[in-house]
Amino acid sequence: MSALWYGLTALVLVAIVILLFPLLFQRKNKTQLAPEQANIIAYKERLAALELECNQGRLSPETLEQLKNELQAELLQDVPEHEASSQYDVRFALGARQYALIFVMALAVPATALGLYEQLGGSQQMTQFAAMKARQSMSLEELVADLQKRLSENPDNAKGWFMLAGSLLDMGRYQEAADALDHTLKTLPENAPVRASVMGQRAQALFFANDGKINAEVKSAIDETLKLNANEPSVMGVLGIAAYNQQLYSEAIGFWQRALAQNPQSGAANSLRQGIERAKQALGENTPAQTPQTAVVDESKNFTGVRVKVSLSPQAQSETNSNQIVFVLVRKVGERMPIAATRVEADRLPATITLDKRNSMTGQALENQGALEVVARVSKNANAIPQTGDWTGQVENIHLENGQQKQVELQIDHQFK
Repeated sequence: MSALWYGLTALVLVAIVILLFPLLFQRKNKTQLAPEQANIIAYKERLAALELECNQGRLSPETLEQLKNELQAELLQDVPEHEASSQYDVRFALGARQYALIFVMALAVPATALGLYEQLGGSQQMTQFAAMKARQSMSLEELVADLQKRLSENPDNAKGWFMLAGSLLDMGRYQEAADALDHTLKTLPENAPVRASVMGQRAQALFFANDGKINAEVKSAIDETLKLNANEPSVMGVLGIAAYNQQLYSEAIGFWQRALAQNPQSGAANSLRQGIERAKQALGENTPAQTPQTAVVDESKNFTGVRVKVSLSPQAQSETNSNQIVFVLVRKVGERMPIAATRVEADRLPATITLDKRNSMTGQALENQGALEVVARVSKNANAIPQTGDWTGQVENIHLENGQQKQVELQIDHQFK
């Protein structure tokens, strides 16, 4: 930008000189020599007339010579001793008005030029271009620091906060990324179409900041996101990772397929497909007796949680195949995400299943979570996501205190709509 302003300043000075030159230097009057030229012409005419009279015999040669000398003397008296060789008179011949005009023009020319440049020129574009060129040579850390500085001066820039969050995620600074996304949400309108996506990415950042575990803060962020978009891809990815880490491979596949369906061309699509393939391979390598995702009946009395006896109604049993999977979960009333979940084969029902911290999706115990509900669902295709026509049942308003146990009975007796 300095080179641009140096150039503009030089051009303005040249313009001022061009405009003021005629005022500062008066041009010599070209008619100033007209009287001398007229005297010379008159001298020549008079001399010619005298010579004619001498030739005609009316003047003697002596008289002619005398008159000629007199004419020459008169001519020399009319011609100045010396003439200026310059075309311009360098003497200043200015009055108060001229000086005032010069002062006004010296101020008006650059002021007008700058005003026109601000209105019609590209000062902002030039500033942005110069800043972009400067940032091209900066490292990612320097770029992030520069962006953080600019956002501290302009904290209402939602786009800037979102860009900062993306850079921080790339650098593995997950908690800072979550904070930047929190700033983004504060500056976004409540009805912004991208709000659910930003919330999902914040939940994802918090999940990674907590070493890939779902704690109370992550769970709250997930629940808030699912209220806006039940299929938000970032949240589905997080839930898939959490399920996979607990060897709940079918559930992981379901979550990741759900995320993939939202945007099959996204940058994360390949990672989701690879995760799905790994989960499918894991399912193929484990037998039901070996997989921890298959519920084991716990007859011990030393546990804090819910022991639920799950059975099928006659109609549900008549429409259920023995090889279908039954998902059993406990969650807060009104929320979508389970606190704990497990699965069992349909041919093992009726069965008593224990839900406690050992099969927690969030790493939390079930006690002191408020009103809980237990849900059991027969999946037609082993999908962790409920499908229309799945048989399901539930028990609501279960409260667990510290060290408390609950035993409930649940019958799968109606179809999911």
